[in-house]
Amino acid sequence: MLFRSNIRFATSEIGYAVSSLSTFTSGLILKTTDGGTTWSQVFTDSRGILALAVPSDSVVYAGGNGEVIFRSTDAGTTWDTVNQVAGSATNLRNGWFINTQRGYIGGDVGTVYSTSDGGNSWLKETPTTNGVLGMHFYNADTLYASGNTGTILRYTTPCSPGVPGVI
Repeated sequence: MLFRSNIRFATSEIGYAVSSLSTFTSGLILKTTDGGTTWSQVFTDSRGILALAVPSDSVVYAGGNGEVIFRSTDAGTTWDTVNQVAGSATNLRNGWFINTQRGYIGGDVGTVYSTSDGGNSWLKETPTTNGVLGMHFYNADTLYASGNTGTILRYTTPCSPGVPGVI
């Protein structure tokens, strides 16, 4: 039984979906190339996967249990682990990229990872202690995130003190 899932489309035809069991284990990534009529599995992992960001039709990020972030740069054919924290019980649950270089992935206990170099390096920020459950760029310089207990975060660039702030 799949418990949680997330879905994003890069184009009207190419999309990705992630899901995991209710115990946040056995994560999988699915891909469609026909607008969602059919889906094929492109990746599995023993950790749960729920975060998903699709900056282009060939670049995809997925995150999950243990603060793991996976990246594919070849439309889901191969996947690399670009971030993980040994022993962490924190789950990453959502993500959003403004372009192929700059994006954010967030999750439990206010965890937010940001990258400005296409996922080669990740900066961990904790703007709140509430889980960050959803993200959306309003424009190229303003990211909104929602979290537990009605938390809304706004990040604008440039931002002082440099991390998102609670509204």
